[in-house]
Amino acid sequence: RAIIHHPQVLAIGVGCERGTTAAEVKTLIAETLRSHGLSPHAVACHASIDAKQDEPAIASLPQARFFTAEELRRETGRICSSAMRR
Repeated sequence: RAIIHHPQVLAIGVGCERGTTAAEVKTLIAETLRSHGLSPHAVACHASIDAKQDEPAIASLPQARFFTAEELRRETGRICSSAMRR
């Protein structure tokens, strides 16, 4: 027996077309995590732009957080730098 600890360190950026079902979004997230060997237990939040707050598929995600365009723009350097190291 073993204990596996998954610290919640992942933030998943989510966007979708209007009317996308929650099942589609959740399936895509699960498949993406699985294909990269990441645990869904390591997800700290699901993030999107505030214009999507009323989109049921995104709002239904656990720990959904919404940011203004300006907030996202301020993080661009940090986010892009992290993505480029992979």
